[in-house]
Amino acid sequence: MVAILVIEDDKHNAHLLAEMVKLMGHTCICLPDGDAALEIACQQQPALIILDMRLPGRHNGWQLARLFKQHACVGRIPILAHSVEVDPEDRARALAAGCDDYIPRPARLAHLRESIARCLATPAV
Repeated sequence: MVAILVIEDDKHNAHLLAEMVKLMGHTCICLPDGDAALEIACQQQPALIILDMRLPGRHNGWQLARLFKQHACVGRIPILAHSVEVDPEDRARALAAGCDDYIPRPARLAHLRESIARCLATPAV
């Protein structure tokens, strides 16, 4: 069991992701935006971050992914992008920003399980 940080502004989507994460046997830390995300990630050191790419507030998901990857205390934590966008360009944009994988919304349990396993199995570089 590992801790997974979910950064998602939509309460329904956050709850759904948290429940799926818990069904997989992991613990979940949920944040509604990215404003305190870097601080919480540094403090909690989750094994994985699930990041909504279209966040409100100071930083959207692409900006946060870049911030996370540049920061010493969280730069090695894998990031799973989560977005309503299904266009291949959006997936490529998320990966270019530093995300390790990408799943479209709504997340399906089997797909989320595979993506989480893939992200957690990838050794940090």
